[in-house]
Amino acid sequence: MANNNEQLTTYTVKAKHRPDVWVFKYHLNGVLKSFEVLDGIMEPKQINWLFNNGNFPYMEATAKELSKIRNKEKQLVFDVAVGLPLLTFQAFWDAYGHKRKITRSKLLWAKLNDATKLKAIDYISRYNNYLRNHNGIAKCNPDTYLHQRQWEDEE
Repeated sequence: MANNNEQLTTYTVKAKHRPDVWVFKYHLNGVLKSFEVLDGIMEPKQINWLFNNGNFPYMEATAKELSKIRNKEKQLVFDVAVGLPLLTFQAFWDAYGHKRKITRSKLLWAKLNDATKLKAIDYISRYNNYLRNHNGIAKCNPDTYLHQRQWEDEE
C-alpha cells in the first residue's frame, strides 16, 4: 500500500533551450522513487543522452549535478529546482503582484497544466525586469498575462 505521507526530495529540471520539464523524486536515502516528463516530447537524441549514456540520475547525488552540465557553446543546459514548486493560484497571485481581476485570473489559472503553471510563474521575474528596462510599458493585468501567455514571448 502506498504511503501518501512519505517524505520525498523533488528535483524539477527545466531545459533552457527546449520545452522539456522533468521531475525526479527521491526517497530520503537518495534512491530514485519516480521520474515524470511534465512537458516536452523527448527526441531520440535526448532519450539516448538520458537513458543510454549513463546520465539518468537514479541517485539524488547525480540529480544535483544536472545544473552544472554545459553544451558545446559552454552554456548551462538545465535549470534545476529542489523541491516541487508551489503551483497554486495563490503562489502565482503573490508572485505576480499586480492584483487585479482575481476571478477571471483564477479561471484561467485552473485551465493550465502543471508544466505551463511552472513556466508562467518562472517567467514573472524576467517579465518584471523587461518592464523595468523599458520605461513606459505598463504591467498587464494577471488575467491578460495568463490569457496571452506572456511567458512565451521573445524578449
